[in-house]
Amino acid sequence: SMSKKLKNGDCKFVLQQNYFIRNEDIVIASVPNQTDSKQRVKTVKRVIAQKGDKVEFVYEIFYTKMIINNYELRIKNELVDLLNIHIKESVIIDDVYFLLGDNLGVSYDSRYYGFVHKNNLLGKVLF
Repeated sequence: SMSKKLKNGDCKFVLQQNYFIRNEDIVIASVPNQTDSKQRVKTVKRVIAQKGDKVEFVYEIFYTKMIINNYELRIKNELVDLLNIHIKESVIIDDVYFLLGDNLGVSYDSRYYGFVHKNNLLGKVLF
């Protein structure tokens, strides 16, 4: 799901300690498995939002539009409650990250499993 940016063999280095995460960084994270949420899998995604960033929800009939750092995303209505746990007055207040794949049409990312806590970030990808 990162195929627009990354291809096999593109990763040159992964920082696993003492790294600072910025929006647009690419990270390796442990996230719920798509078919069994009790299991976790490693994934490579782009950080698009974190603590201190503003989030807006616009409710539609069949989905919710989420506006976050210049991204306008469609998410399932059920996910809004899970996301709102980490949001106060439209700002992310916890040490969590919203991750997206660069290939949105096929990416299993935070639009499905919600924010990823900083403890579940395994490293930052460097080129």
